[in-house]
Amino acid sequence: MGSRQIQIQSTGRIRSTGEWRLDVQRHDFHEIIVIFDGAINAELDERWERAGLGEVLLYRAGVWHREHADPEKGLDMVFLSFRASGLEDLPSKVIDARARIRQIALWLHEDWIHRERTSSVVQETLLQALLVEWEDLGRNRQHPLVEEARRYMLQHLDRGLCLDDLAREAALSKYHFLREYRKHAGVTPMEDLRRLRTAQAENLILSTRLPMKAIAAQCGFGDTSRLSRAFRNRKGFPPGHLRK
Repeated sequence: MGSRQIQIQSTGRIRSTGEWRLDVQRHDFHEIIVIFDGAINAELDERWERAGLGEVLLYRAGVWHREHADPEKGLDMVFLSFRASGLEDLPSKVIDARARIRQIALWLHEDWIHRERTSSVVQETLLQALLVEWEDLGRNRQHPLVEEARRYMLQHLDRGLCLDDLAREAALSKYHFLREYRKHAGVTPMEDLRRLRTAQAENLILSTRLPMKAIAAQCGFGDTSRLSRAFRNRKGFPPGHLRK
């Protein structure tokens, strides 16, 4: 994507445990919607998109849109409004499997709240990094089988998912699903699930004050010992070090 002129307009965070909606509107700036929990339904020029945990939407400048939260799941999202050119090739939705966009969005939102202490250059550099990650995700789109499975995993991280569950959701036999997933993703479905759980746990540790026990349960580890073991295996240190 390269360096480009970017002007951040605003950021905000919306948390809703029930009904939330925004009537039809359009802007002369772009808007990125980053979902941290729950789900959102958005109509973009008469085409509906649904996004849940780990998914990110792009509303391009000039596009009519309206949106509402899933009343059963609620919604926790960060929006980033900005001006920039050359976004034509970016997809309108990506799966933030590595949780990098979520982390950058949190930094941008925090810096915007305290912008009197933060250089605009820092904010624009962070947004550049977010767009580069977005471009990379769009350029290296996964096979539909992998994308759909990851979407399902992210929406059910708190459940004790097993290979049978994922294969059933994909309408394939267990061993056929395993072979196809490994062929297209380079890892097994359960390895990918552990990575997604660890990434979401890291995000919650950095962005909330939830106790480790609650984070372990929410991300499907069951207890803090399994959460700690996952961090040591993938990160080389226990999860508590992130907060220290």
